[in-house]
Amino acid sequence: MTPGSPMETPIGWADALADYQRLRALSDALGSGHEEMDASVDAYCEAADSLIMLTAAPDLHAVIYKLRLAEERAEGFEMSGDYIDAPARDLDALAAMGA
Repeated sequence: MTPGSPMETPIGWADALADYQRLRALSDALGSGHEEMDASVDAYCEAADSLIMLTAAPDLHAVIYKLRLAEERAEGFEMSGDYIDAPARDLDALAAMGA
């Protein structure tokens, strides 16, 4: 992991979500075969992983978003236990708060 990457520095939900959406939009805007495509995909995937695994979901809608994003990230592969554990921690925390 690169220093200063999203996976290294957890941030709040709104900022992490905005970061992921911005990086995803930039990557989606690049044409297939663009010289920056690999780096761009790596950046948004790292931001997605940070959002899923390191950023606390503030509500149930955010947990659902995380689960759907984890499913997308795991497409074609077995879903990592980390992708399940992180939303489960969010649900535990929200349940403890009475949400």
